[in-house]
Amino acid sequence: MRDFGADVKNSALDHMQRTAANEIIKKIKNWLSVDPDKAIRRWPFELIQNAIDAAVKTNRQVRIEIEVNNELGSKFQVFRHDGGPFLDKEVCGVIYGGSTKREAFAPEAEYIGRFGRGFLVSHVLNRKVQISGIGEDKEGMKHKFTIVLDRTSDDDNEIIDGINKCFDSLSRSTSTVEDTYNKWFAEYMYELKDDRAMEAANTGVATLEQLILFLFSFNERLTEIRIGDKLFTKAIKDLRPNLSLVSVILNGKQLETEFLMRSGTEGSEKLEVGVLFRDGAILTMPHDIPRLFISMPLIGSEKIPIPFIISSTALVPQEEREILSLAGNENEVKKNIDILEEAIALFYELVDSCIHKGYKQLVNLCKFQKVPEQYIEDKPQYWGFWQEKIGLCVKMIQTKMIVETDINPCKPSAVVFPTPKIQLNETPDCLNTEEFECFYDLLKQLGKKLPVATLAQDWQRVTRAWKETAIGEEISLHLYSLETLRDEIENASIKDNHFQSLDTVARGFGIEPTQLKRVLVEFFKGKVLKQPPKYERMVAWRIYRNAQDVKTQRVGL
Repeated sequence: MRDFGADVKNSALDHMQRTAANEIIKKIKNWLSVDPDKAIRRWPFELIQNAIDAAVKTNRQVRIEIEVNNELGSKFQVFRHDGGPFLDKEVCGVIYGGSTKREAFAPEAEYIGRFGRGFLVSHVLNRKVQISGIGEDKEGMKHKFTIVLDRTSDDDNEIIDGINKCFDSLSRSTSTVEDTYNKWFAEYMYELKDDRAMEAANTGVATLEQLILFLFSFNERLTEIRIGDKLFTKAIKDLRPNLSLVSVILNGKQLETEFLMRSGTEGSEKLEVGVLFRDGAILTMPHDIPRLFISMPLIGSEKIPIPFIISSTALVPQEEREILSLAGNENEVKKNIDILEEAIALFYELVDSCIHKGYKQLVNLCKFQKVPEQYIEDKPQYWGFWQEKIGLCVKMIQTKMIVETDINPCKPSAVVFPTPKIQLNETPDCLNTEEFECFYDLLKQLGKKLPVATLAQDWQRVTRAWKETAIGEEISLHLYSLETLRDEIENASIKDNHFQSLDTVARGFGIEPTQLKRVLVEFFKGKVLKQPPKYERMVAWRIYRNAQDVKTQRVGL
C-alpha cells in the first residue's frame, strides 16, 4: 500500500523548495537589475555580518581576510573568516536563501545579520559561489564541508536541483576536525568572469576600506581585516566614561583620521553616536558616508543630512536595509523612534564634551541641512521625521558656546556671520575668495565679533543652511552682507536727512574716526574695487559711490 503520509511530506518539501527557488530568483534579479549600485557597495558587509554572528555564538573575536586569487587560472574574489563554525540551520539558510533566525536582528539572539537573504546580495559578484567551511552538528561534532551554490539559472527546477546537490555534498562531508581547530571557519569563492564582476568586487572592497573605521568602532568582536597586502587593525583610547577615540592601524601605522564616539544604552542595547576627528579638531562628515549603522552600514542612509553617525543593533530596518521602519508596524516604528531620539540626546552630550575639552572646528558639529522636498514627497513619514529632528538639533545648538572667535567661544546669536552674497536675497552676485577675505578683515577692524577667519566660510554656509530648516524662522542669526554694511553706513551717517560727522559715524561702529576712514577707503577703493566698471550693478560699487557722496558733503571721508 502506498504511504500517503510520505506523499504529503514529499509534496510539502517540493512546495518549500519551489517557493525558496522562486524567492531566490526574484531577489537576485532585483539586486542585479533594480539596485545594482547598492549591491556592489553592500556585499562585503553581508559576509562580515555572518562572520560576526558566528563569533557571537562562540564568544570569539573575529578576523576577516579578503583577496583576489589568481592561482586557479581565473580570478576569484575570496572571503574568509574565523568567527566560528556554521550551525546546521545556518547552512540551511544559505542554501534556501532565507533567514534562519526567528527574528532578524533580534536582541535576544545577539544576531546582526541575515544568513540567507542578506547573502543573496553577494551574487552581484557571481551567481555561482563555492562555500567551504566547518559545520557543527547537533551533537557538537565539527565537519569540513564544501558546497557549490549555483544560481545562474532563472528556472526554478534548476535552482531546486542545485539545492539538492548541496545537500548531497553535505551528506558526503565525513571529515571531522578537533575542537581545538582555530583556523578559517568559512571561505567563499566567487569567480570574477567579466568586467562587471570586477567592478562589483573593486567597488565593494573600496567601500569597505572607506567604512572600516566605523566597522571597528561599532563591532567589538571585529579585530582584524586583511585586504590583499593591507592589514587593518584598531586601537581604542578611552577619554572619559562613555567617550572614546577609535583609530585604524594600517600595516602597523596609525591613520590620522579617528572616530570620536559617545556611548550610551537604549534599554539593554548599546547605542553609539560619533564624528570624525583629527589632531584635536572635528572633521566634516563626507556626504557619501552612511549616517545609520546597525553595526553594519545602512547603504542609502548617507542621504540623511546630519553631521554625525548613529549605530544601534536594536534598530529595525525595512527589508531592503536602506532606511528604518518609521511607518507600518507600530512596535517597530515606536522602537526606532525611541532609539533615534535617545541617539540625538546622546549627540547633544557629545557636543557638550567637545566644547568642554576645547576641541577645534566645532562648526563641523553644526552642519545640518534641510531635507529635500522630493524626499519628503516620496516618503513623508520617514523624511518628515528627520526634518523635524534636524530643526530641533539646530535649535539646540543655538544654546551652545560653539562658535570659535578670536577671543572666546560664543553662542551663534552673539556673532556676526559675514556672507559673500552681495545681498542676502538669492541674487547670484557674490564676492570671490579674495574679496571675501578683504570683507572679513574690514568687519573685524570695524569691531564686529566674527568667527575665526579659517572657519568664516564654513560658518556662513552653515548659517544659511540653518535658515532653510523647518524652524528657520525661529533662529536669531546675524548674517552680514555688503548690503548690510551699506545700510549700516547710511544709518550711522544720516540723521534727520543730515549727514553726521565722521566722529559720530565712527562712534556708531565703536572705533576711532581715523580707523574708520582707513579701513573703508582701503577696502572699497584699494582692494575690492580695482576694476569698478565690473561692479556697476553691484551693491559694493554703490557703497563706494555712496562713500564718495558722503565725502563731498564734508562728512570727512
